[in-house]
Amino acid sequence: MIYSDQNLAYLELLKTQQSAHKRNTRVIGVVSLFVFLLTLGTGMLRGLGSREVYLLAGLNVVLVLSFVMAWVRLEVVSQNISLITNLTLIANHK
Repeated sequence: MIYSDQNLAYLELLKTQQSAHKRNTRVIGVVSLFVFLLTLGTGMLRGLGSREVYLLAGLNVVLVLSFVMAWVRLEVVSQNISLITNLTLIANHK
């Protein structure tokens, strides 16, 4: 069946996207954790009123939002994979 072949090709594409999104989520998470620890260290050494702490806190907010967006993209691709897998199974049973 031609639809089954197209579904399998699309499924492989989604799996490739899933691995890329996993990598992006991990990298952004590690960088975000590093900047968070850097912010804590700077805050303890220089005090909470310094400009560096405010700049790092702003960077923290941006990185956390980027992490959430990457995680949402990963979840969307994972759900698309399960959807295509289920549709392919249903099409093969008919």
